[in-house]
Amino acid sequence: MKIKEYFFNSYYYRLRKGCRLYNLLNKGKIIFSDTKDDILQNYSIVKGDKSLLDSDTRKEFIGIRENSFGFEALTNNTEKIKRLFKNNSLIEKATLEDIMVYTVKGV
Repeated sequence: MKIKEYFFNSYYYRLRKGCRLYNLLNKGKIIFSDTKDDILQNYSIVKGDKSLLDSDTRKEFIGIRENSFGFEALTNNTEKIKRLFKNNSLIEKATLEDIMVYTVKGV
């Protein structure tokens, strides 16, 4: 069986259909190497009011984007975020593009 593998890096990425294993590299460091399904299952986008963010909760995020309406952040620890924020935030599945942008740029 031929295994298709694709590497993402901070300079170039394009999602390839049919790839079985995805790798994300940033500055020479492997961020992840996993199947698409496992990657998408492990990362989430969290949206909420900025009042939820403090020095401890910020550590739970890979990257955070703040604006006048609140924040949007990427986590790979969704269960912990659910316990911390209870029903005060919206949690959505992250896309591969979300994961790459938040991870590489830190947004």
